[in-house]
Amino acid sequence: MAIRSAKDMIHEARILSGMTQEDMADGICSVQALSQIENGVMNARPATFESLMRRAGFPHTRFPVFADRDDFECYCSLKYAHIHLDAWQLEPAWKELQKIKELRWTGSRFYYQEWLFLYARLQFRSYACRHEYIYDILLAAIRITRPCFTPEAPDGTPLAKIELEIITALAQEAFYLGRRKECVRIVDYAEHCLGSGLYSCLSDMERTRLQAEAAIVRVKCLFAAAEYGDAFRIADEHRHQMVTNNESAPLFELTFLAGLCGFCSGQTDEADALIKASYYTAHHVGSCYASVCLAYLQQETAFPVTEQMLRLPGTALKEYPPETVDASLASPAKASTADKAYDYAIGDIIRDLRLEQNLSQSALCYGLCSKSKLSKIESKTLQPDIALTEALLQRLGVSERIFTFWGSEREAAFYRLKFETMHMSSKSQKEQISRNIDKMEGLLKENDILLKQECLSARALKTLSLKERLQLLTDALHCTLPEFDIHRIMDYRLSWQELNILNSITHIYGKLDTADGTQTSILYLLQLRNYLNKLPMDIALCTNLQSIISYIHCHVLYKAKNFSAVAAFPEKNNLLYMRYHLDSYSFYLFFYCQALGECGWQENALLYGALACNMNYFTGFQKNIPLLKRYFMEDFNLLIAY
Repeated sequence: MAIRSAKDMIHEARILSGMTQEDMADGICSVQALSQIENGVMNARPATFESLMRRAGFPHTRFPVFADRDDFECYCSLKYAHIHLDAWQLEPAWKELQKIKELRWTGSRFYYQEWLFLYARLQFRSYACRHEYIYDILLAAIRITRPCFTPEAPDGTPLAKIELEIITALAQEAFYLGRRKECVRIVDYAEHCLGSGLYSCLSDMERTRLQAEAAIVRVKCLFAAAEYGDAFRIADEHRHQMVTNNESAPLFELTFLAGLCGFCSGQTDEADALIKASYYTAHHVGSCYASVCLAYLQQETAFPVTEQMLRLPGTALKEYPPETVDASLASPAKASTADKAYDYAIGDIIRDLRLEQNLSQSALCYGLCSKSKLSKIESKTLQPDIALTEALLQRLGVSERIFTFWGSEREAAFYRLKFETMHMSSKSQKEQISRNIDKMEGLLKENDILLKQECLSARALKTLSLKERLQLLTDALHCTLPEFDIHRIMDYRLSWQELNILNSITHIYGKLDTADGTQTSILYLLQLRNYLNKLPMDIALCTNLQSIISYIHCHVLYKAKNFSAVAAFPEKNNLLYMRYHLDSYSFYLFFYCQALGECGWQENALLYGALACNMNYFTGFQKNIPLLKRYFMEDFNLLIAY
């Protein structure tokens, strides 16, 4: 496929945007460095490339290029820290940030800027740090690329995504410091940027996420001004959007704030549901936000806190050491910004990871491409297409989601349809889903086995008949694993798509009302767990795969009436990753609390029944709540306190 070079993309984006080299380079790199990049004399590192492309207002995805292995590790750790913080898991986020610090940010101002933002977010979510300190950290971060930025008078020029994140967080700190006018001014600026049409390079999910973060600050301002009606409307609108996007990061605050606004405006029933959903969910994922919520309710409101809420042990606030801003990295761009050679490319990454894992080329590329093709990729004489790159990285335990790629228009169209379809689930969208899959299939070429696998899998998941679904999934799996044997799963290296197909096959077997179906499902589950527990896998892969397989495992055991095994599930399985995938956690709790009731453990059944109801409300699965309450009353004569 045609992977366009960075020099061509950057030059084209600059010309189309009508910018001079001076305009485009300002605050990012020297004009000389930009000229050398456009002429192909030097390559641009991922952060520089992204900043330049966003400055021009154009899509920025392409294959990443790094200076060396440390540069690659630093990049990955930044993305992993994002994932941990999005799940409100502070301790693992702190560990990733420390790894980056030990690498000295590989000397990159852009890595350092993102690190400062994540560090500030960590300090905010620990609720144990001074707001003045966080404000100063964020101000230093934004001035790395915007040296003339002042909160009193934002300059009005388009901002990169990370810059929007920083100024939104800065506005929030201004709010807590009592600088309400400054807070509103910055939020107005951020919202104007996001609504101006200058950010066509952002995906819909990126845009709505940034808008939700800004909405949190806006709602806090409105709530402080006692404008509860407007505050509730904004919080609830963005809360629903985050539920649709399956974005739990802003959801905790949006849900709690919507509840507070509803309570203050007299919407007591809805407010009660929202506040408890936020509190119980935060508590169950181990977030100190639960303790903050409870303290606020007790000290600042007349909200009727229940005995059950008070019985739950509090989550302690933890202090993290303060950091001093590194002036050498926080200074404006210098001529040496892009002087290093950045030639540690995707082929180097694949080769090094494969050798470190003692994996042969034949085992890695089986069913994906020839050994000869993989050799050319590893020697950098051949650029793989995006789908193949994704599959190879995933088989090595690295999620492709932490990277951005630039592909052809055909590939861009395919992936846009793919992600759009992934987030469609309602019956009213059935026809649109089918049309999207038809369009995806229309983009396929003869040898696009990986894209064909995506289409078959997507169609299977939207098919009602279990037998048809099972056949489509089997066909999809055989695209890359023609002779797959579940008993020999440890002999393979599997991509995310292959593992996802196996998860779906497992679930379907569990839904079949036959003894053979249940036995086959349990066999697949055990083999998949064995694979996931022994193969290297980064947090981005684990959060999805581990949590879904845990929910499916619990569901199959419950359906087989093995209630004691379901009740013992948390003791025998690591459920940590479910904290990162709350949809799966909600479904798991739905069956787990019933299994406790079946085993006669009534007190725990009621406790987890309340948790299940609140988490299902939090994640948008309210229809499960009356079902669960009815099951408890009919089966155990118990009333869930919800």
